[in-house]
Amino acid sequence: MNCRNGRQGRPRTIRLLTVAGKIALAGVLAGLGAASCSWDTAVDFDDYVGVNLIETQGFGASNAISGAPWGLTPGLTAATSTTGVDYAKWEQTSGIGAYAPPPAAPGVGVYRLEVVNLFQNGDFEGTSLDATVGWTESGTGTAQDSTETTTPISGDQSLSLNFTDSKTRYFVDLTDTANGIADGFLIDRPYAFHIDFKLNVELFNMELNNDTDPNNLQVWSIERGTRPETTVVSFPGRDRENPAITTSPNVIIRDSANSGKGLLSFGGINSNAHYRVEGVFDNFHIVRSDQAHYLRLPVPYKGAGRPELSSRGTYTFSVWVKADPAATDTGDPNFGNNRFPARHLSAGIDPATGATSPVDIVSTQRKTLETVNDQQGTWHKLSWDVPSSVIVPFPSDSDDIVFDVVLEVGSAVSGPAYQDAGSVLLAAPSLIWRP
Repeated sequence: MNCRNGRQGRPRTIRLLTVAGKIALAGVLAGLGAASCSWDTAVDFDDYVGVNLIETQGFGASNAISGAPWGLTPGLTAATSTTGVDYAKWEQTSGIGAYAPPPAAPGVGVYRLEVVNLFQNGDFEGTSLDATVGWTESGTGTAQDSTETTTPISGDQSLSLNFTDSKTRYFVDLTDTANGIADGFLIDRPYAFHIDFKLNVELFNMELNNDTDPNNLQVWSIERGTRPETTVVSFPGRDRENPAITTSPNVIIRDSANSGKGLLSFGGINSNAHYRVEGVFDNFHIVRSDQAHYLRLPVPYKGAGRPELSSRGTYTFSVWVKADPAATDTGDPNFGNNRFPARHLSAGIDPATGATSPVDIVSTQRKTLETVNDQQGTWHKLSWDVPSSVIVPFPSDSDDIVFDVVLEVGSAVSGPAYQDAGSVLLAAPSLIWRP
Protein backbone atom coordinates (compact mmCIF):
# COMPACT_ATOMS: atom_id res chain seq x y z
CA MET A 1 0.00 0.00 0.00
CA ASN A 2 1.27 3.48 -0.83
CA CYS A 3 1.40 5.58 2.37
CA ARG A 4 2.01 9.06 0.98
CA ASN A 5 0.01 11.65 2.82
CA GLY A 6 0.64 15.35 3.16
CA ARG A 7 3.69 17.30 2.00
CA GLN A 8 6.87 15.45 2.78
CA GLY A 9 10.52 16.46 2.90
CA ARG A 10 10.44 18.48 6.12
CA PRO A 11 9.29 17.67 9.68
CA ARG A 12 5.64 18.25 10.51
CA THR A 13 4.01 19.04 13.82
CA ILE A 14 0.50 17.75 14.46
CA ARG A 15 -1.47 20.55 16.09
CA LEU A 16 -4.65 19.35 17.80
CA LEU A 17 -6.59 21.69 20.04
CA THR A 18 -9.38 19.56 21.48
CA VAL A 19 -9.88 16.22 23.22
CA ALA A 20 -12.23 15.22 20.42
CA GLY A 21 -9.48 15.97 17.95
CA LYS A 22 -7.05 13.75 19.86
CA ILE A 23 -9.54 10.91 19.84
CA ALA A 24 -10.11 11.35 16.10
CA LEU A 25 -6.37 11.36 15.46
CA ALA A 26 -5.92 8.20 17.55
CA GLY A 27 -8.51 6.48 15.39
CA VAL A 28 -6.79 7.58 12.18
CA LEU A 29 -3.36 6.44 13.39
CA ALA A 30 -4.79 3.15 14.63
CA GLY A 31 -6.30 2.53 11.22
CA LEU A 32 -3.03 3.35 9.51
CA GLY A 33 -1.13 1.10 11.90
CA ALA A 34 -3.48 -1.75 11.17
CA ALA A 35 -2.63 -1.33 7.52
CA SER A 36 1.09 -1.76 8.38
CA CYS A 37 2.08 1.63 7.01
CA SER A 38 5.40 3.19 7.97
CA TRP A 39 5.49 6.98 8.27
CA ASP A 40 8.71 8.89 7.79
CA THR A 41 7.28 12.26 8.77
CA ALA A 42 4.32 13.57 10.68
CA VAL A 43 1.47 15.30 8.92
CA ASP A 44 0.25 18.78 9.73
CA PHE A 45 -3.51 18.49 9.29
CA ASP A 46 -3.78 22.26 9.68
CA ASP A 47 -2.42 22.54 6.13
CA TYR A 48 -5.73 21.12 4.90
CA VAL A 49 -8.22 23.07 7.00
CA GLY A 50 -10.53 25.01 4.68
CA VAL A 51 -8.20 24.49 1.70
CA ASN A 52 -9.94 24.00 -1.65
CA LEU A 53 -7.82 21.33 -3.31
CA ILE A 54 -9.20 22.26 -6.74
CA GLU A 55 -8.98 26.04 -6.27
CA THR A 56 -6.96 26.35 -9.49
CA GLN A 57 -9.27 23.93 -11.28
CA GLY A 58 -12.51 25.87 -11.14
CA PHE A 59 -15.01 25.78 -14.00
CA GLY A 60 -13.33 27.15 -17.10
CA ALA A 61 -9.79 26.82 -15.71
CA SER A 62 -7.17 24.37 -16.95
CA ASN A 63 -5.21 21.91 -14.86
CA ALA A 64 -1.71 23.40 -14.85
CA ILE A 65 -0.09 19.96 -14.60
CA SER A 66 -2.09 17.76 -16.96
CA GLY A 67 -3.68 20.46 -19.13
CA ALA A 68 -7.05 18.75 -18.63
CA PRO A 69 -9.89 21.00 -17.40
CA TRP A 70 -13.46 20.01 -16.53
CA GLY A 71 -14.98 18.22 -19.50
CA LEU A 72 -17.57 15.68 -20.59
CA THR A 73 -16.63 12.03 -20.99
CA PRO A 74 -15.56 11.44 -24.63
CA GLY A 75 -18.46 10.20 -26.73
CA LEU A 76 -21.06 12.48 -25.14
CA THR A 77 -20.56 15.48 -27.45
CA ALA A 78 -21.28 15.79 -31.15
CA ALA A 79 -17.56 16.25 -31.78
CA THR A 80 -16.65 12.96 -30.09
CA SER A 81 -19.71 10.73 -30.52
CA THR A 82 -20.01 8.28 -33.43
CA THR A 83 -23.50 9.63 -34.17
CA GLY A 84 -22.62 13.33 -34.34
CA VAL A 85 -25.22 13.99 -31.65
CA ASP A 86 -24.85 15.88 -28.37
CA TYR A 87 -25.87 13.57 -25.54
CA ALA A 88 -24.78 16.14 -22.97
CA LYS A 89 -23.66 19.79 -23.00
CA TRP A 90 -21.22 21.76 -20.88
CA GLU A 91 -21.16 25.47 -21.65
CA GLN A 92 -20.50 28.81 -20.02
CA THR A 93 -23.42 31.23 -19.59
CA SER A 94 -23.39 35.02 -19.82
CA GLY A 95 -22.69 35.41 -16.10
CA ILE A 96 -25.02 38.41 -15.87
CA GLY A 97 -28.64 38.98 -14.90
CA ALA A 98 -30.36 35.69 -14.09
CA TYR A 99 -27.04 33.98 -14.83
CA ALA A 100 -24.99 36.03 -12.35
CA PRO A 101 -22.76 34.02 -9.98
CA PRO A 102 -23.74 33.30 -6.37
CA PRO A 103 -23.24 36.24 -3.97
CA ALA A 104 -20.88 34.07 -1.91
CA ALA A 105 -18.58 33.67 -4.94
CA PRO A 106 -18.69 36.92 -6.96
CA GLY A 107 -16.87 36.95 -10.25
CA VAL A 108 -16.68 33.19 -10.79
CA GLY A 109 -17.81 31.56 -14.03
CA VAL A 110 -21.34 30.21 -14.27
CA TYR A 111 -21.80 27.07 -16.36
CA ARG A 112 -24.71 24.99 -17.62
CA LEU A 113 -24.59 21.20 -17.34
CA GLU A 114 -27.27 19.52 -19.42
CA VAL A 115 -28.25 16.00 -20.39
CA VAL A 116 -29.95 16.54 -23.74
CA ASN A 117 -33.45 15.26 -24.45
CA LEU A 118 -32.94 13.08 -27.52
CA PHE A 119 -36.65 13.15 -28.31
CA GLN A 120 -37.49 16.10 -30.52
CA ASN A 121 -40.00 18.58 -29.09
CA GLY A 122 -40.58 16.69 -25.89
CA ASP A 123 -41.78 19.89 -24.23
CA PHE A 124 -44.42 20.62 -26.92
CA GLU A 125 -43.50 24.32 -26.69
CA GLY A 126 -43.03 27.03 -29.32
CA THR A 127 -45.13 28.07 -32.29
CA SER A 128 -42.53 26.69 -34.69
CA LEU A 129 -42.73 23.29 -32.99
CA ASP A 130 -46.36 22.29 -33.33
CA ALA A 131 -47.25 19.38 -31.08
CA THR A 132 -48.55 17.28 -33.97
CA VAL A 133 -45.41 17.48 -36.15
CA GLY A 134 -44.09 13.97 -36.70
CA TRP A 135 -47.07 12.29 -35.06
CA THR A 136 -49.50 10.16 -37.10
CA GLU A 137 -53.01 8.87 -36.47
CA SER A 138 -53.83 5.26 -37.31
CA GLY A 139 -56.48 2.61 -36.67
CA THR A 140 -60.21 3.05 -36.29
CA GLY A 141 -61.85 6.16 -34.94
CA THR A 142 -60.00 9.44 -34.57
CA ALA A 143 -57.32 10.82 -32.28
CA GLN A 144 -58.27 14.38 -31.44
CA ASP A 145 -54.85 15.88 -30.83
CA SER A 146 -54.17 19.47 -29.86
CA THR A 147 -51.95 21.62 -27.70
CA GLU A 148 -53.34 22.16 -24.22
CA THR A 149 -52.74 25.79 -23.26
CA THR A 150 -55.40 26.38 -20.57
CA THR A 151 -54.06 23.98 -17.95
CA PRO A 152 -50.75 22.66 -19.31
CA ILE A 153 -48.61 20.40 -17.19
CA SER A 154 -45.61 22.71 -17.55
CA GLY A 155 -44.57 25.64 -19.70
CA ASP A 156 -47.12 27.22 -22.01
CA GLN A 157 -48.58 24.12 -23.62
CA SER A 158 -48.86 20.34 -23.47
CA LEU A 159 -50.07 17.62 -25.83
CA SER A 160 -53.76 16.75 -25.45
CA LEU A 161 -55.18 13.46 -26.77
CA ASN A 162 -58.77 12.24 -26.88
CA PHE A 163 -59.44 8.99 -28.76
CA THR A 164 -62.95 8.24 -29.97
CA ASP A 165 -62.22 4.50 -30.19
CA SER A 166 -60.04 2.12 -28.21
CA LYS A 167 -58.44 0.88 -31.44
CA THR A 168 -57.18 4.32 -32.38
CA ARG A 169 -53.42 4.84 -32.30
CA TYR A 170 -51.30 7.93 -32.30
CA PHE A 171 -47.64 7.29 -32.99
CA VAL A 172 -44.27 8.81 -33.78
CA ASP A 173 -41.39 7.15 -35.63
CA LEU A 174 -38.47 7.10 -33.20
CA THR A 175 -36.04 6.32 -36.03
CA ASP A 176 -36.87 9.67 -37.65
CA THR A 177 -34.04 11.96 -36.52
CA ALA A 178 -36.12 15.07 -37.27
CA ASN A 179 -39.12 14.11 -35.15
CA GLY A 180 -38.10 11.03 -33.16
CA ILE A 181 -34.77 10.27 -31.46
CA ALA A 182 -31.92 12.52 -32.53
CA ASP A 183 -29.40 9.69 -33.04
CA GLY A 184 -31.82 7.57 -35.09
CA PHE A 185 -32.77 5.09 -32.33
CA LEU A 186 -29.72 2.85 -32.49
CA ILE A 187 -30.22 -0.91 -32.64
CA ASP A 188 -29.48 -2.92 -29.49
CA ARG A 189 -29.03 0.21 -27.40
CA PRO A 190 -31.29 0.85 -24.39
CA TYR A 191 -32.97 4.23 -23.96
CA ALA A 192 -34.63 5.48 -20.78
CA PHE A 193 -37.81 7.53 -21.14
CA HIS A 194 -39.90 9.70 -18.82
CA ILE A 195 -43.35 11.17 -19.30
CA ASP A 196 -45.70 13.31 -17.20
CA PHE A 197 -49.46 13.06 -17.70
CA LYS A 198 -52.98 13.76 -16.47
CA LEU A 199 -55.67 11.20 -17.36
CA ASN A 200 -59.45 11.33 -17.62
CA VAL A 201 -59.39 7.52 -17.77
CA GLU A 202 -57.69 4.99 -15.50
CA LEU A 203 -54.75 4.06 -17.72
CA PHE A 204 -53.23 4.31 -21.18
CA ASN A 205 -51.14 2.00 -23.31
CA MET A 206 -47.86 2.74 -25.01
CA GLU A 207 -46.27 0.34 -27.50
CA LEU A 208 -43.15 -0.04 -29.57
CA ASN A 209 -44.28 -1.62 -32.86
CA ASN A 210 -44.34 -1.27 -36.65
CA ASP A 211 -48.09 -0.43 -36.88
CA THR A 212 -48.89 -3.73 -38.66
CA ASP A 213 -47.49 -6.66 -36.67
CA PRO A 214 -49.63 -7.53 -33.63
CA ASN A 215 -46.60 -9.07 -31.91
CA ASN A 216 -45.30 -5.86 -30.42
CA LEU A 217 -41.75 -5.46 -29.28
CA GLN A 218 -42.69 -3.70 -26.02
CA VAL A 219 -45.92 -2.74 -24.27
CA TRP A 220 -46.44 -0.40 -21.31
CA SER A 221 -49.78 -0.18 -19.49
CA ILE A 222 -49.48 2.93 -17.35
CA GLU A 223 -52.05 3.77 -14.66
CA ARG A 224 -52.70 6.88 -12.61
CA GLY A 225 -54.25 4.82 -9.83
CA THR A 226 -56.86 6.33 -7.51
CA ARG A 227 -55.58 9.87 -7.85
CA PRO A 228 -57.88 12.66 -9.13
CA GLU A 229 -57.98 13.33 -12.86
CA THR A 230 -56.26 16.68 -12.35
CA THR A 231 -53.20 15.15 -10.62
CA VAL A 232 -49.98 15.20 -12.66
CA VAL A 233 -48.50 11.70 -12.58
CA SER A 234 -45.00 10.70 -13.70
CA PHE A 235 -43.66 7.54 -15.24
CA PRO A 236 -41.47 6.46 -13.67
CA GLY A 237 -42.10 8.21 -10.35
CA ARG A 238 -39.16 9.99 -8.80
CA ASP A 239 -38.81 10.83 -5.13
CA ARG A 240 -41.81 12.85 -3.91
CA GLU A 241 -43.49 13.07 -7.28
CA ASN A 242 -46.65 11.05 -7.94
CA PRO A 243 -45.46 7.76 -9.42
CA ALA A 244 -47.43 5.99 -12.11
CA ILE A 245 -48.38 2.33 -11.64
CA THR A 246 -46.78 -0.16 -14.02
CA THR A 247 -44.78 -3.37 -13.93
CA SER A 248 -42.60 -2.40 -16.91
CA PRO A 249 -39.28 -0.54 -16.66
CA ASN A 250 -38.86 2.81 -18.41
CA VAL A 251 -36.46 1.35 -21.00
CA ILE A 252 -36.98 1.16 -24.77
CA ILE A 253 -34.88 -1.25 -26.87
CA ARG A 254 -35.00 -1.72 -30.62
CA ASP A 255 -33.18 -5.03 -30.84
CA SER A 256 -31.55 -6.44 -33.97
CA ALA A 257 -34.24 -9.11 -34.36
CA ASN A 258 -36.93 -6.40 -34.51
CA SER A 259 -35.07 -3.54 -36.18
CA GLY A 260 -38.16 -2.57 -38.18
CA LYS A 261 -40.14 -1.80 -35.04
CA GLY A 262 -39.44 1.83 -34.34
CA LEU A 263 -42.92 3.32 -33.87
CA LEU A 264 -43.88 4.47 -30.39
CA SER A 265 -47.66 4.49 -30.08
CA PHE A 266 -50.20 5.84 -27.67
CA GLY A 267 -52.98 3.26 -27.68
CA GLY A 268 -52.69 -0.48 -28.21
CA ILE A 269 -52.96 -2.63 -31.32
CA ASN A 270 -52.88 -5.94 -29.44
CA SER A 271 -56.47 -7.26 -29.52
CA ASN A 272 -56.27 -8.03 -25.82
CA ALA A 273 -54.90 -4.66 -24.81
CA HIS A 274 -57.07 -1.96 -26.33
CA TYR A 275 -57.31 1.09 -24.14
CA ARG A 276 -58.90 4.35 -24.95
CA VAL A 277 -56.64 7.35 -24.35
CA GLU A 278 -57.95 10.60 -22.96
CA GLY A 279 -55.48 12.88 -21.26
CA VAL A 280 -52.75 15.52 -21.34
CA PHE A 281 -49.06 14.66 -21.80
CA ASP A 282 -45.84 16.61 -21.39
CA ASN A 283 -42.13 16.42 -20.58
CA PHE A 284 -41.47 13.44 -22.82
CA HIS A 285 -37.77 12.72 -22.30
CA ILE A 286 -35.57 10.09 -23.93
CA VAL A 287 -31.88 9.57 -23.06
CA ARG A 288 -29.34 6.81 -23.63
CA SER A 289 -29.32 4.52 -20.60
CA ASP A 290 -26.27 2.43 -21.56
CA GLN A 291 -23.88 5.25 -20.74
CA ALA A 292 -23.36 7.64 -17.86
CA HIS A 293 -23.43 11.35 -18.68
CA TYR A 294 -20.41 12.38 -16.61
CA LEU A 295 -18.73 15.75 -16.35
CA ARG A 296 -15.20 15.02 -15.14
CA LEU A 297 -12.26 16.79 -13.52
CA PRO A 298 -8.93 14.88 -13.38
CA VAL A 299 -7.26 15.74 -10.05
CA PRO A 300 -3.46 15.20 -9.76
CA TYR A 301 -1.62 14.10 -6.63
CA LYS A 302 0.30 17.38 -6.54
CA GLY A 303 -1.06 20.85 -7.20
CA ALA A 304 0.32 24.37 -6.97
CA GLY A 305 -0.42 26.14 -3.70
CA ARG A 306 -2.00 23.17 -1.93
CA PRO A 307 -0.98 20.07 0.05
CA GLU A 308 -0.86 16.72 -1.70
CA LEU A 309 -3.88 14.46 -1.87
CA SER A 310 -4.41 11.84 0.81
CA SER A 311 -5.37 8.19 0.49
CA ARG A 312 -7.32 8.30 3.77
CA GLY A 313 -9.79 10.62 5.42
CA THR A 314 -12.95 12.21 4.05
CA TYR A 315 -13.20 14.22 0.85
CA THR A 316 -16.08 16.66 0.58
CA PHE A 317 -17.02 17.98 -2.84
CA SER A 318 -19.25 21.07 -2.97
CA VAL A 319 -20.74 23.16 -5.74
CA TRP A 320 -23.25 26.00 -6.00
CA VAL A 321 -26.36 25.11 -8.03
CA LYS A 322 -29.31 27.08 -9.39
CA ALA A 323 -32.33 26.33 -11.56
CA ASP A 324 -31.58 27.08 -15.21
CA PRO A 325 -33.78 29.99 -16.38
CA ALA A 326 -33.76 28.59 -19.92
CA ALA A 327 -35.51 25.49 -18.56
CA THR A 328 -37.84 27.03 -15.99
CA ASP A 329 -38.72 30.60 -16.94
CA THR A 330 -41.22 31.04 -19.76
CA GLY A 331 -40.10 34.67 -19.97
CA ASP A 332 -36.53 33.70 -20.81
CA PRO A 333 -35.82 34.14 -24.56
CA ASN A 334 -34.24 30.67 -24.66
CA PHE A 335 -37.26 28.92 -23.14
CA GLY A 336 -39.09 26.39 -25.30
CA ASN A 337 -35.98 24.76 -26.73
CA ASN A 338 -36.70 21.24 -25.41
CA ARG A 339 -34.69 21.99 -22.27
CA PHE A 340 -35.91 20.84 -18.85
CA PRO A 341 -35.02 21.53 -15.23
CA ALA A 342 -32.75 18.83 -13.82
CA ARG A 343 -34.53 16.82 -11.14
CA HIS A 344 -31.44 15.16 -9.69
CA LEU A 345 -27.71 15.84 -9.50
CA SER A 346 -25.17 13.21 -8.46
CA ALA A 347 -21.47 13.43 -7.68
CA GLY A 348 -18.62 11.18 -6.62
CA ILE A 349 -15.04 10.22 -7.39
CA ASP A 350 -13.71 7.80 -9.99
CA PRO A 351 -10.30 6.39 -8.95
CA ALA A 352 -7.52 6.39 -11.54
CA THR A 353 -6.66 2.69 -11.43
CA GLY A 354 -4.98 2.52 -14.81
CA ALA A 355 -7.52 -0.06 -15.98
CA THR A 356 -8.68 0.16 -19.58
CA SER A 357 -12.25 -0.74 -18.69
CA PRO A 358 -14.54 1.66 -16.79
CA VAL A 359 -14.50 1.38 -13.01
CA ASP A 360 -17.40 1.87 -10.67
CA ILE A 361 -17.76 5.37 -9.34
CA VAL A 362 -16.86 5.40 -5.65
CA SER A 363 -19.53 6.65 -3.26
CA THR A 364 -21.70 8.44 -5.80
CA GLN A 365 -24.65 10.09 -4.12
CA ARG A 366 -27.83 11.48 -5.67
CA LYS A 367 -29.44 14.71 -4.52
CA THR A 368 -32.93 15.91 -5.44
CA LEU A 369 -33.23 19.43 -6.89
CA GLU A 370 -36.85 19.96 -5.93
CA THR A 371 -36.05 22.92 -3.64
CA VAL A 372 -33.69 24.38 -6.23
CA ASN A 373 -36.38 24.33 -8.92
CA ASP A 374 -39.00 25.75 -6.57
CA GLN A 375 -36.76 28.75 -5.86
CA GLN A 376 -35.59 29.58 -9.34
CA GLY A 377 -33.71 32.77 -8.51
CA THR A 378 -31.74 31.31 -5.59
CA TRP A 379 -28.33 29.69 -5.49
CA HIS A 380 -27.93 26.64 -3.22
CA LYS A 381 -24.71 24.98 -2.08
CA LEU A 382 -24.74 21.19 -2.32
CA SER A 383 -22.09 18.96 -0.73
CA TRP A 384 -21.17 15.29 -1.08
CA ASP A 385 -18.90 13.34 1.27
CA VAL A 386 -16.67 10.50 0.15
CA PRO A 387 -16.21 8.83 3.55
CA SER A 388 -12.95 7.77 5.17
CA SER A 389 -13.86 4.12 4.63
CA VAL A 390 -13.07 4.62 0.95
CA ILE A 391 -9.39 4.04 0.16
CA VAL A 392 -8.24 6.09 -2.81
CA PRO A 393 -5.69 4.16 -4.91
CA PHE A 394 -2.58 6.21 -5.67
CA PRO A 395 -0.56 6.08 -8.90
CA SER A 396 3.07 5.06 -9.02
CA ASP A 397 4.14 8.51 -10.23
CA SER A 398 3.32 11.30 -7.80
CA ASP A 399 2.57 13.66 -10.70
CA ASP A 400 -0.17 11.40 -12.04
CA ILE A 401 -3.92 11.83 -11.76
CA VAL A 402 -5.27 10.25 -8.56
CA PHE A 403 -8.99 10.40 -9.35
CA ASP A 404 -11.65 12.20 -11.34
CA VAL A 405 -14.33 14.21 -9.60
CA VAL A 406 -17.54 13.40 -11.50
CA LEU A 407 -20.85 15.27 -11.73
CA GLU A 408 -23.98 14.06 -13.51
CA VAL A 409 -27.48 15.33 -14.15
CA GLY A 410 -29.49 12.30 -13.09
CA SER A 411 -27.75 9.23 -11.70
CA ALA A 412 -26.50 6.36 -13.84
CA VAL A 413 -25.54 4.25 -10.82
CA SER A 414 -29.11 4.54 -9.50
CA GLY A 415 -30.56 2.90 -12.63
CA PRO A 416 -32.71 4.01 -15.59
CA ALA A 417 -35.45 5.48 -13.39
CA TYR A 418 -32.95 8.23 -12.50
CA GLN A 419 -31.36 8.66 -15.93
CA ASP A 420 -33.14 11.69 -17.25
CA ALA A 421 -32.81 14.78 -19.42
CA GLY A 422 -32.28 18.02 -17.54
CA SER A 423 -30.28 21.21 -17.13
CA VAL A 424 -28.86 23.07 -14.12
CA LEU A 425 -26.51 26.01 -13.50
CA LEU A 426 -23.26 25.37 -11.60
CA ALA A 427 -20.59 27.60 -10.06
CA ALA A 428 -17.62 27.60 -7.67
CA PRO A 429 -16.70 23.92 -7.13
CA SER A 430 -14.54 22.95 -4.16
CA LEU A 431 -12.87 19.84 -2.76
CA ILE A 432 -11.96 19.78 0.95
CA TRP A 433 -10.14 17.01 2.84
CA ARG A 434 -10.22 16.24 6.54
CA PRO A 435 -8.79 13.33 8.57
